[in-house]
Amino acid sequence: MKSLRYIAVLLLIIMAGWWLLSRISSIPSFGTLFNEKETTIDNTAVIITNIKSLSQLITISAYDEIVVDSTRNASNRATGFAALYPALAPAILTKEQKIVLIGKTTTHVGMDLQQLTPGDVTVIKDSIHLRLPPAAVLDVILNPSDLEIFDEKGEWSNEALAKLNNKIKYIAAENAKSIGLLGHAEAKAKSILVTFFNAFGYKKIGFSFQQNR
Repeated sequence: MKSLRYIAVLLLIIMAGWWLLSRISSIPSFGTLFNEKETTIDNTAVIITNIKSLSQLITISAYDEIVVDSTRNASNRATGFAALYPALAPAILTKEQKIVLIGKTTTHVGMDLQQLTPGDVTVIKDSIHLRLPPAAVLDVILNPSDLEIFDEKGEWSNEALAKLNNKIKYIAAENAKSIGLLGHAEAKAKSILVTFFNAFGYKKIGFSFQQNR
């Protein structure tokens, strides 16, 4: 009996001490110690993280073959009669230089989902609305192995060749836009995102598009 009484008194002391500590510190009280804690999740932040995991969403890749050329007149060093009378010998002083390049490009079209912000996502129960960035040409790939010098007269610097490479890429990007690939890319992106969010349990998914930022 004494041992039981001792244990009961000890338990009362422990409980009283815990009660006092819970009043003056952050230690939980007995009433809340075993209660199930409510978990709060910022759905918008989670959604943004999930979408951005897709990063640049490439929905269409277009292949093109583009021909560019450049010409210029190069002056030769004039000597003798040509140096004294250049107007009488133009053929001696000038010589046409020309280069023709053929580039095989791969143009990636899609959306840069890294542009999304929390303000672009609205969630109500099982419905979600996304304000997406407009479709754009994300990249134009022109590998050295896909570049051919079809014709070359004269000497051309690396800088001149680099300008022609950039011209090929620019034409490839403009070609993709001119044949309506941006619209097709947006439609395909919406289809992909509907499937993506259906997997997360959303039943109603709506879209609009941002103005160019």
